[in-house]
Amino acid sequence: MSNPKVISESTYADIVNAGAQWLHGKENKLYELAKNYNLLSNELSEEGLGAYLRNDGMRFNDYLVKKVDFIVGQILEDCEEFAQSNSDDFPTSMGAFLLQEFEKRLNEFETPEDQRLAKQLLDWHIRFQIIDNSCLTIDDVSAKSWGTYSFNGESCQAHINFKTCFSDILAILMMEIGPYHMLCENKVEKIAWGIHTDGQKIQQSTPPKVIVKCENGNIFIAKHVICTFSLGVLKETANEMFAPKIPEKHLQAINSMGFGTIDKIYLQFSEPFWGNEKGIQLIYEDPNYENADWTRMISGFDVLEPGPKNTLLGWIGGTGAIEMEKLRDEEIIDKVTQLLEKFMKQQIPKPIKYHVTRWHSNPNVRGAYSYVSKECDATQISPKTLAMPIFYKDLNNKRPSSDTNCDNCPQILFAGEACHEQYYSTAHGAFLSGAEQAEKIIEFRNLFAEKENCGKI
Repeated sequence: MSNPKVISESTYADIVNAGAQWLHGKENKLYELAKNYNLLSNELSEEGLGAYLRNDGMRFNDYLVKKVDFIVGQILEDCEEFAQSNSDDFPTSMGAFLLQEFEKRLNEFETPEDQRLAKQLLDWHIRFQIIDNSCLTIDDVSAKSWGTYSFNGESCQAHINFKTCFSDILAILMMEIGPYHMLCENKVEKIAWGIHTDGQKIQQSTPPKVIVKCENGNIFIAKHVICTFSLGVLKETANEMFAPKIPEKHLQAINSMGFGTIDKIYLQFSEPFWGNEKGIQLIYEDPNYENADWTRMISGFDVLEPGPKNTLLGWIGGTGAIEMEKLRDEEIIDKVTQLLEKFMKQQIPKPIKYHVTRWHSNPNVRGAYSYVSKECDATQISPKTLAMPIFYKDLNNKRPSSDTNCDNCPQILFAGEACHEQYYSTAHGAFLSGAEQAEKIIEFRNLFAEKENCGKI
């Protein structure tokens, strides 16, 4: 058999979403745009469907699978109440709360054997939550802030698909903005106030300018800058990126907020060897992670619908995703094929096409999306902290003359999914965050447009 080819994006039949895949809910601007331009598919998607198979080939009873799913869902809903509580008496983490409450409800399973199987299914839910929250471990996720996330007015059990791919909405946004208002391929190296790259100060203006230096040598000068770096990039570069340094509260937010990675493994086959199943979920008889390889962090494989025919989408998170990214594609595909054979107890053909993502290794992203960590509880940090504008007075000790109002000029602002208090981890949260930050600048410019020293829009 010839070697499988990497899935190309040359035709719609071959397109897969390496990053964002779904719209979550209808009450957001991105959904309105997609609907207006007829970009949406009528088919909805759900995760975690199909056969729940153990590593010895045993298939779990559907009733038991649904019962565990229902109990886990109830526990997570109960965890949401901590966000509305004024009490400081809350669990150390969402993970601790889940394990504690599930243990209390084990008596709802009639036999010791059912209890043992329920714990094995719980291990799947833990892996699923690690992927869903893009964290290394669910013990990192805040229980206090669990309920701050909003499902956009809907349950979001079923996800909204695009007819082709998520990037179609980006094309619409770019068209509405206009190509002449955008500059690409200018990777930012430094953001500074009043300093050229050679160290010479520029002539001051009021309000002062922000200088953006790019790796290719280009320099851009602006009155206001909205930074949309991912939280992963900020964690890696914030201390060196800004001159002078951004306020300590913003640095604390960058360090405290959680930002992990998830990856996707797409496998396309000539025939659906899984029959009519909607997916293959992987359960382990021994929940012990010691001495396990990276595949232990794969939750399972969902049948991709809509999408390329006969395609499975595998999900992996935590340390497993980071370790996987160190391997060559061929090694990953061979290992995953062996994994499927082990659980299904049948010979699996080699995929005819595949695609493996590497978001942790991507220097422009350094992960997937954010979550509110338990560290945020101790420091009283939230996405709102990072979204606070950085004013001129915050960046420089020397203030402008007293007859101006430029102390409160929003010089630098952060936007992105990690900056939205309700919709973090989502594309619509990232979009809304950017719009909200732009509104703050417009409000400032309108308020002081008549002031000669602050200029006009």
